[in-house]
Amino acid sequence: MAPPDDPSAQFRLAVRLQTDGRLKEAFEAYQPLLHVDAHKADVASNLSILCLQVGDRDGAERYARSAVATDANHANGWNHLALALNARGAKPEALAAFERTVALDPAHAPAWFNIGEARTGQSDMTGAIEAYGRAIALDPAYTSALVGLVHRKQQIADWEGLDDALIRLSRRVAAGDEKVDPFALLFCCTNPAELLKAAQNNAAARRRAAGLLWGEGLFPHAPRRREKIRIGYVSANFNDHPVGVLICKCLESHDRTRFEVHGYCHTAVRTGERHARIRRAADRFIEIEAMNDHAVAETIHRDGIDILVDLMGYTNGQRLRIFALRPAPVQVSWLGFAGTVGGEMDYLVADKVLIPEGAERFYLEQVVRMPACYQPNEDGYPVSERPMTRAEFGLPETATVFCCFNQTAKITPPIVELWCRILQAVPGSVLWLRSFYPVADNHLRAAFRARGIDPARLRFAGPMPEPEYLKRYGLCDLFLDTFPFSAHATGSHALFGGCPLLALPGQTFASRVSASLLMALGLPELIASSPQDYVAKAVKIGGDAELRSSLKQRLAAAQKNAPLFDAARFARDIERAYATMFDRFNAGEKPTPIALG
Repeated sequence: MAPPDDPSAQFRLAVRLQTDGRLKEAFEAYQPLLHVDAHKADVASNLSILCLQVGDRDGAERYARSAVATDANHANGWNHLALALNARGAKPEALAAFERTVALDPAHAPAWFNIGEARTGQSDMTGAIEAYGRAIALDPAYTSALVGLVHRKQQIADWEGLDDALIRLSRRVAAGDEKVDPFALLFCCTNPAELLKAAQNNAAARRRAAGLLWGEGLFPHAPRRREKIRIGYVSANFNDHPVGVLICKCLESHDRTRFEVHGYCHTAVRTGERHARIRRAADRFIEIEAMNDHAVAETIHRDGIDILVDLMGYTNGQRLRIFALRPAPVQVSWLGFAGTVGGEMDYLVADKVLIPEGAERFYLEQVVRMPACYQPNEDGYPVSERPMTRAEFGLPETATVFCCFNQTAKITPPIVELWCRILQAVPGSVLWLRSFYPVADNHLRAAFRARGIDPARLRFAGPMPEPEYLKRYGLCDLFLDTFPFSAHATGSHALFGGCPLLALPGQTFASRVSASLLMALGLPELIASSPQDYVAKAVKIGGDAELRSSLKQRLAAAQKNAPLFDAARFARDIERAYATMFDRFNAGEKPTPIALG
């Protein structure tokens, strides 16, 4: 291809096309410049990021390597090479390339952000926070870096400066900033209207990107009649992730005379019992990790999927842009994300506790209210038969053992204040927490010490295989849930393991999940009406051995009879919802709320 008459003008045109999202035109505009020495490294670097934008990881790495081979000091080339390496899972090499970028250009804010992401992947939260802080110092408007900073601080209970950062995030949501991740907000936000706004901001950017990349309205959907309704499930968590654990039995329990199940898997870890079971449960199981979003959407449309179910929302690894392309006539959000995704979806699976009457205005989707609880479960999780004692874990034999095995990010200063009041009022009691990062444990010890509680009253539990983990709950007296992000899968596991749970619901979906679990088990008295009631209930239970015994007996009985752990019953209920959705589509009706009695 002959070089252009004015290479600089051609380069500016290509950059403008890429900036405007006209990626195919930009790709073509760059081609004549690949052999122009003055622009070769810049062109290869820009083509690398363009390839990443359309999901071509091999092309991204090839062009980035060309850029740094042409100019070993090309900072953007190294940054884009790192992104390409990271995309194919070469994490240590990616971090080294990011660090090469900032060595060449210490003021490269995106590289500092990417270092934060890479260090997070290596569980170096302190290092990640430092890198995000560098990015923000260089570019105070760098919202993604601010989101990363906030969430890493939450993960290690580092609350210094967190309130100010949260205020800045809230202001950016209100201003329409599209980079505020709704998932990070779930850990701190008590206002469902703010969560809706954040999701709408993200959805607007997603729709625009999908339209610029591939055009809109590509997939027509005409009414169709067939013997079996085709359900497509999309997830990165078809493994031992909590979502995979919860949904596995439901997928196995689908009525194959009425439904055909397709799994669209972009799961990085394809090992373990749950992955094998989910793969077997699907009539068709398709690996989509290496496919770009448009190719996935084409596959889904070609497969004739009637109802496409997203099990991710805004959680890590999400691919909502597939849904922005509307490859299926009915699209549903369920289980992976505790709230609205702000667009693309016709329905959101919930229940009457999660979204009470009158709260629908905070959700763009039409609400499906399951008859008991939105959360599926196994009929029976595997519990170890090995005897366990409190002494084995350094717990007091006779004193009250409170616990909370939620992730550290869900533990907030207000809930710690309540926990300290409970410990003060129940002499000798201890609080058993999950240990995720040693630095987080130290921060929590310091937080309790600052509030007058001897940190020796905290105990930290390490990871265990699932059967032992569930057995361990039997040593606990009461699970003290977090706010505003309550226990989800962890809550079900605690209740199945025989530990009563105390919930403190708020107005958001994420804050009400544990209350939904308790209602499905017939234990409404364990749902607190206020922070004061939460403390009072915990103190009463903690100080009354007979009450604790009675609650455990009721919980054991409920496990056998309540709908929460009845997988077959749940599958029939969700199938009723699916059938209603499909019938409405075939009748030419718009989606409307579904209440399953």
